[in-house]
Amino acid sequence: RSLLVERPAEVADLVESLLASTEEDEKIMGTIQELNEVIAKTATGTDESSAGTSARSPSSAASTLSDLLSDEETRNAIAEQLPGILTLSRRVGAGLLRRAAYRTEQSHQLPEEARKRITEVNKLLADSIEPKV
Repeated sequence: RSLLVERPAEVADLVESLLASTEEDEKIMGTIQELNEVIAKTATGTDESSAGTSARSPSSAASTLSDLLSDEETRNAIAEQLPGILTLSRRVGAGLLRRAAYRTEQSHQLPEEARKRITEVNKLLADSIEPKV
């Protein structure tokens, strides 16, 4: 609250520092995009790289994946054709949440109480979706 009231000009820098991509983030997004292309190829029976769509943005790839996964029949077909994809996707999601928790912990621009709560929620979500071995 004090940041918004006493130093509103710093809010933009705070948001930028929290959302800035790192080299590791780029690697993760690249891996997710590759997984999306494999899933899309399996679900649609087409090779996206030959169609010239392999350079799509991560948001476009996520949109395509979301469209594919919104159909129950497609989800079931993907799960059948790619055994372990559900476990893998849950692990990736848990990993991303843990990465967000780590980055939040490292951000000393956020008030300590907010850092603790955001970190705790991300870790609890990660623990709840990660498959039990």
